[in-house]
Amino acid sequence: MTQQNLLELAKQGDPQAIATLMNRSLQPKGMTASVDVRGDRLQVLLESAQIPNRQGMVAFVRNGITTLGLKSIQSIEIISRQVGNSSPAWTEEIFLKPLTPPVSPPATPDLEVALPTASVQPPPRRPTPPRRRPVVRCHQRSLSLLR
Repeated sequence: MTQQNLLELAKQGDPQAIATLMNRSLQPKGMTASVDVRGDRLQVLLESAQIPNRQGMVAFVRNGITTLGLKSIQSIEIISRQVGNSSPAWTEEIFLKPLTPPVSPPATPDLEVALPTASVQPPPRRPTPPRRRPVVRCHQRSLSLLR
């Protein structure tokens, strides 16, 4: 299978092609990825002798899948576990698209919304005391020296 065919299959959502692309980067680091599609969810199982860095692996998977531009995938479930251990070390779910579109309020030009008219004012400031001027005291003797 050529690189171009593999990339096209991955863009179509083929789990084996996606896993093969991921494993090209992961296997030199001692990790393997298995990918499965369940409806609109992509499930990625990461296995290695050491528990992989969660933040780094989530970013790796998210960036890779986002780059493929899979239209049918709404979310990604990432499961990480050590080789030989059946329970996951950690799991993460990423939502690529909002589950429900945001609902905007209906446009009703006849309806006026009454807003409270009371305004919030800052607390009154304390008056600042007048600044004192420094007092200069001169002795008669000192004044004669200045002349």
